[in-house]
Amino acid sequence: MALKIVDSHFHFYDKKIHNYPFLTNYDEKLALLWGKNYQQKLPESYLPADYFKDMGEVEIEGLVMAELVSTDPLKEMQFASNIANKNQHLSAAIANISLRDKNLSLVLKEYRQIPLIRSVRDHLLWDPNNPNRCYTDRQGILLEPIVQESFTILQDYPFNFEFEVYAHEIPTVLHYAQKFPKIKFALHCLGWPLDQTRTGFAKWKNEMQRLSQCQNVYVKITAIECIFGLEWSLTQITPWIKTTIDLFSPTRCMFGSHLPIAKCSKGAKALYEAYQSIVKDFSLQEQQFLFADTAKDFYNIR
Repeated sequence: MALKIVDSHFHFYDKKIHNYPFLTNYDEKLALLWGKNYQQKLPESYLPADYFKDMGEVEIEGLVMAELVSTDPLKEMQFASNIANKNQHLSAAIANISLRDKNLSLVLKEYRQIPLIRSVRDHLLWDPNNPNRCYTDRQGILLEPIVQESFTILQDYPFNFEFEVYAHEIPTVLHYAQKFPKIKFALHCLGWPLDQTRTGFAKWKNEMQRLSQCQNVYVKITAIECIFGLEWSLTQITPWIKTTIDLFSPTRCMFGSHLPIAKCSKGAKALYEAYQSIVKDFSLQEQQFLFADTAKDFYNIR
């Protein structure tokens, strides 16, 4: 691959330093996404040497580390900052918050002391039809008044916000993107379409088209194995990825590896070969946005 890469979404972790409950204790819900033997496939720690080994000969220009739901999010970000001090490739980090935290201002003030943090996210996945796909405690959280209050607070801080929701909540993402134009938002996982039938695709496309009108919304193309299954195929994923890029343009879409979780599926090499195949007819400039420059823009990487 001749292009330089800024990986917009991956994880470093070390179980000797932090507690990650789902790595320590078997999680049935995650097993549905990552495979029943995910604990055996994921190493005890995942650090820069491991990452570069998995990415092979790809030329890495920058890395954006996402939090991994540790029991101490602030300590996890300090851990990331320590790695960045020793490895110049780590350019930005995504920290964990709760939009229902009454002490959110205090959390954000602490995060502001760590320059590596450029973005924050909350885990808000809720499927009303399948409790095994729910990663929050109840339905309708995004509509609660405290969430709106949290975005009002967040807009005064130098952080982006990343939505991890299923496709049926894209209209709610649109609501907040319109209400808070000062905040740059990222929609994870292509908006995570659960209904991948023709009808589901048409509905998803319509919602994504409306969302794409908000210039402060970007899309992260990552966690392919979680959306489409561990045995995803190029034919399966191409329409969703191409449609997303057509709607949002390469300047608001960015590829990510989702390592080391991608190791539970086909791995980073196969994933980036798929990305390349999907955009092979794009101009070199458009490809450079998708693989690197959009992430640089969104995460303010210089």
